[in-house]
Amino acid sequence: MQNFRRVFILFKDVLSVIPEFSKLCESDKMTLGKSRFSVFYWWLLCCWIAKCGSSGVCYSNGSYFPLDTNFQPIPDLKGITELAIEAVSKPLARLCLTEEEILIGSVFAVFFEYPLPPKMPHASTQILSNARDRYIQCMINVSSCSEVQSALRLAEISLIFPSITVGKLNGIKNSKSFQNFMTPKILNFQNLVHLTSDNIKVLDAMRVLEADQLFRDVFIVKP
Repeated sequence: MQNFRRVFILFKDVLSVIPEFSKLCESDKMTLGKSRFSVFYWWLLCCWIAKCGSSGVCYSNGSYFPLDTNFQPIPDLKGITELAIEAVSKPLARLCLTEEEILIGSVFAVFFEYPLPPKMPHASTQILSNARDRYIQCMINVSSCSEVQSALRLAEISLIFPSITVGKLNGIKNSKSFQNFMTPKILNFQNLVHLTSDNIKVLDAMRVLEADQLFRDVFIVKP
């Protein structure tokens, strides 16, 4: 819970400096924030795992949840830890992301194309679409590689995102290059956001974490 709140504050700070986010109305800010926080959360956690090479899920307070079931304080029945490591962190580790790529990647995660937040008016959808194009270019620009290599690097990063959240890959799942890059776990198309969504709902129902109120307090400016 402490880790969740730490990352949430970081999420709020990142969104507060994104100009496209400030253009949204309050209800659309809520919709975007609620739909994209989990993606932001798992992106950072998996980047931390990749950087430290931990055999478990790393948290912002220095603790971790082990992959080895013999040491898990609570059984990971859904295999979330294995998915985070095998399908996301190991591919990220092979890319050796820079701090700049991790930071811009966290913003890119917010505007990743699918799933678009539901029930957004056309004007807001256009803002998000333009933001996505902008941060795609930022991901390319921040790389020290050539423009072509940077674009290929971004493509590899983008292929990892469906293991974090729902994604549409337009038929490339069966391509040879895609299968060579991805692990079997990724090809199963499970995703971390879906597998952990029940945890947030349970905490909300038990009033351990009142998610809706938390988002309202942060994203709705009171008169």
